[in-house]
Amino acid sequence: MRLSTVCSVLAACSTALATPLFKRETLNASNSSSIAWNTSNHSNATAGPDSEIGTKLKVFVTGGDVSLLPSNSSTFETEVLFNSSMALNVTQLYDVASQVNETLQDDTYHGVVIVSNSRSVESLGFFSTVVFETNKTVVVSEDATSAVQVAMDYESQYRGALTVAKKGGVIYSGLFAPVGPRSNGIPVGILSNDEVVWFFEAASPLLVAPDSALRTNYSFTETNITTSPVVPIVYDGDYSQDLVDSLSGSIDGLVVAVSGYATNSSSSTLASSDVPIVYAAASSDLAYVSTEDVPEGAIAAGYLSPVKAQLLVSIAVANQVTDPESISSLFP
Repeated sequence: MRLSTVCSVLAACSTALATPLFKRETLNASNSSSIAWNTSNHSNATAGPDSEIGTKLKVFVTGGDVSLLPSNSSTFETEVLFNSSMALNVTQLYDVASQVNETLQDDTYHGVVIVSNSRSVESLGFFSTVVFETNKTVVVSEDATSAVQVAMDYESQYRGALTVAKKGGVIYSGLFAPVGPRSNGIPVGILSNDEVVWFFEAASPLLVAPDSALRTNYSFTETNITTSPVVPIVYDGDYSQDLVDSLSGSIDGLVVAVSGYATNSSSSTLASSDVPIVYAAASSDLAYVSTEDVPEGAIAAGYLSPVKAQLLVSIAVANQVTDPESISSLFP
């Protein structure tokens, strides 16, 4: 993607979104310059009020392209968890999360890279945004080399989880990880000629900001999860209310993928007071489903895609938050 194209996308997003989606985090004055992150230039930096940023980066491999990644060095180390070509399910995501979380709590490391297959970048980016409450760097990509370059940049911290596109080097917030290969998402920066250029100052997405409902009312950072929530995604009109009612007790939630950008675009009337039923827009670009677009008793996913909505419900259920009203409060 060319920089001019990225700028056009940014302009369109600024016009379309009246409410800010990111919340500014305060950085120390010494942290404000954009420099390559190496042992010599971050020894006195801080990742939080009382902790020093470590000198190493941990790379976890779950799939994707690691062919050009250098061998382990004093700067970073690599651990292969598995090599999957399929989309990771929520159980696998939590398996990865337990390893990542342990590393993030170790002051030896200043951040983490998760290398993934292309089908899992969206889910890993969003999952990491919600589950990892940290100021350290977390970068997800199917291309290890690009991810490491972004993660080694000094200003990659305090931004929540990030994803990096394999082609074009466009950097996205994990909250807006691209839905598909043709999606533009909302870029926050770009890797160009081995240099990281940021479009915004460091900020955390409002969905997971310190004063958000998700952070203030719940704690979804536990990674030792024993349950495996069942939250299918169905397409608008494919399922009847009777069938959904018959599945009650067998599923923990349901996501209805609606097509198009227009409001009131759903023809379904599915709703339930027992399990959360969420309506999300199935689009390769940013779309929005509001409360006026869904049946009474159902949940609007806002700007979250079906996969992101599925993950948010699954994370909530895994943490024993199951009633529809509470889950509804989590959505933008």
